[in-house]
Amino acid sequence: MTARAASNPVVPGSGSTRGLILNLSLFQLGWWALVLSAAQGRPLIGLVIVALILAWHLGFVRPLASEALLIGLATLIGLAFDSFLITTGWVSFGPPSLVVVQTATLASAPAVEVATSLAAPATAPVVALATSPELARANIATTSTGTSLVAALPPAWMLALWANFATTLNLSLAGLQTRPWLAALLGLIGGPLAYWGGASLGAMTFVAPLPALTTLALGWALLTPLLLALAATLARRSNP
Repeated sequence: MTARAASNPVVPGSGSTRGLILNLSLFQLGWWALVLSAAQGRPLIGLVIVALILAWHLGFVRPLASEALLIGLATLIGLAFDSFLITTGWVSFGPPSLVVVQTATLASAPAVEVATSLAAPATAPVVALATSPELARANIATTSTGTSLVAALPPAWMLALWANFATTLNLSLAGLQTRPWLAALLGLIGGPLAYWGGASLGAMTFVAPLPALTTLALGWALLTPLLLALAATLARRSNP
């Protein structure tokens, strides 16, 4: 086993180019598996693949406790961030098997689209989807408290994306731990591109693209160096 640095978790081959490529490749595999399976309405496939990646990662990394804590904290941070995006009404996570049909029957309300599932029977209920942030927020606010809380939470596959990203913080992205401005630049560009890629593949929708992408750029510019600093701090505390 070879450590990248005295403070970083040890993973077999992590100090070699091959180890870094493997870590980055597994991250990419997890991202594509989650996004593509979610876009097809089968997120469980991606969740299983990422669960295997995480199990492999945690099976080799040492010390295990600090790396597991890092992945857990990164997932919680992602939960808070994506929940904020959902409650603003700027983004929506949903299956791509929705056929959206413009309707003019709701003259008293702002623009509303009616969506029905391709696979749903003719008797299935019709779902109204907001096409503006105001309606998206209203849809959450007018439901019961329990339902609104669930509606404001990102899906499991989105949380798995954060856990998957966390596996790179002490390995393929470890070199950015001492370069916060470069890490911020990576987040500024890479964060919005990742979400845009997910939307292009049909895994999510930008209801209000401009504020959503602006928030994603600024948020990831802040969160990327923050997560890298968190990774370095946990690693140092586990290796005094």
